Amino acid sequence: MKENNAFDALNTLKPNIEPDSVPDKDAPVRKCYRYIKNRPGQFDYKGALEAGLPIGSGEIESAHRVTSQ
Repeated sequence: MKENNAFDALNTLKPNIEPDSVPDKDAPVRKCYRYIKNRPGQFDYKGALEAGLPIGSGEIESAHRVTSQ
C-alpha cells in the first residue's frame, strides 16, 4: 500500500473472500476488500510519505487526544 498498489492488494485479497453465506461480522477479508474497493484514489500513501505526512495509525489515530471533539 505504501507504493500505491491498492489494486495489487485487492487481487491478493479476492481469492480469500469468505463465501456469501458467512455474515459480514464474521468476514474480515470481505470487509477489507470492500473498504479498499469503495475508496479509489484515497490511498495515496506514497505521496503522503514523500510529503513527510504521517499515514495510518499512530499519529493519525491518536490525534483525537489533541483535537477538539
